[in-house]
Amino acid sequence: MGSIVDLARRQWQVLLLGAIAIAVVQWLVPHLAVSSPIIELRIWPRLIDFLLPLTLNSFVFAVSYSALARREGSAYGLGHVEPWSTLPLRGLLLAVIWAALGLAVLLIAMLFAYITFKAFGPSALASAGGLGALLRLGMYAVFVVPLVLLLFAPLWVGLALRYNLSFVRIVRTDEGAWTAFRVAWQRVSSESWRYFSHAYVLMLLVAAFAAATLWLFRYMPALVTAGLTILLSMVALMLSVATAFIIERVYDTSLGLELGAEPASTFAAGVPAAARSASQGNQSSTAPAAQEPLVASEFARLIGAQSRDPREVRTLLGRCQDKAAALEAVRPQFLSLAQSPRIAEAIVLAEAALTSDPRFFATDPDITMPLAKRLAAGGRGDLAVRVLQPFVREQQKHKLHLTGALYAAHLVAQTLNKPDAARQFLGNLKKLYPDEPLIDQQLKRLPG
Repeated sequence: MGSIVDLARRQWQVLLLGAIAIAVVQWLVPHLAVSSPIIELRIWPRLIDFLLPLTLNSFVFAVSYSALARREGSAYGLGHVEPWSTLPLRGLLLAVIWAALGLAVLLIAMLFAYITFKAFGPSALASAGGLGALLRLGMYAVFVVPLVLLLFAPLWVGLALRYNLSFVRIVRTDEGAWTAFRVAWQRVSSESWRYFSHAYVLMLLVAAFAAATLWLFRYMPALVTAGLTILLSMVALMLSVATAFIIERVYDTSLGLELGAEPASTFAAGVPAAARSASQGNQSSTAPAAQEPLVASEFARLIGAQSRDPREVRTLLGRCQDKAAALEAVRPQFLSLAQSPRIAEAIVLAEAALTSDPRFFATDPDITMPLAKRLAAGGRGDLAVRVLQPFVREQQKHKLHLTGALYAAHLVAQTLNKPDAARQFLGNLKKLYPDEPLIDQQLKRLPG
């Protein structure tokens, strides 16, 4: 899907709207406080003042991510998001879980500081005494705290990844807060090698940015500082939403699989006519004589040269001396044709290839999933299932095996109208992935 910068460039409108919303929340929250700003002994006003910003901030993040994920993922068949009305409560519960974890980490840090003080404090007080002891302990803290943060950099980065992925699951699935938290934790923990070595560099950059920001705040008026704080929260929201999408695509590629919706396109209606007009305008100058036989290389050249009417593709294939060799020659073009306005031609070629050899695409598993999605988007879910069958049977170690299996089950239930067969298939898949909640979700969506 590209880097964070490329993603931000493509979806800057969504990110900007989210940033404006978070700025409004930052301005609004102090005006909605119900507790006394001086002394407040009651618990419920403090609780409201804690839960209100937590709810608003988590909701803005979730809605911003929902809009970005739908816009960015729809073209790839990955645009499924949960309704916005389900996000506030689940987002709040998830935020409370993370707040509780943060409190636990803070208590552990305070315990560590207390133990350190007990170990070194008496000697410092004895040697320097009074103010000098406090200054010495302060100097220790200035050097020790950043050092501890840097040494435990993989822990902090890992927590950030789990935090983002858990909110992603709230948006993409109907999981409860605790399930989303638990699954996200397991996903990131199983692949800690992805971020371990980079965590130290990232922490150094964060520390440098924090130090520069604190230094600037020392010399700025209060009004400018408040404005800059809101601006930084806007930038942080934009970066965190974009980063969360990258994290989703890295750690959980099956999220967002659209169940029943086709990517927005005009392939089915508009492509054949466009292909036909382009073909008729150029056929006389590029196509050989009607009775001239074609070799595989010439067939591949003609397919790659220009758009053609599907009937003309069938005619050209019929003139090939060796159809199997001709289809093998155009193998590198299948995915590019399917992902372009020439989907109708890709359907003709895919049907011919699968008729010639049901395992035609089994030798190239990396194109199986995107090709199947485009064939289904072109109205041929039956062909998509035929493409996926060898992949699901034989490529259980492939990173997209679960995604492909779930999509195949969906097509069997919806496109082929065989929910019982899909239910049986998902039951067998559950034996292979016993802890995968997406299988349970898809079973719930099956009719009957």
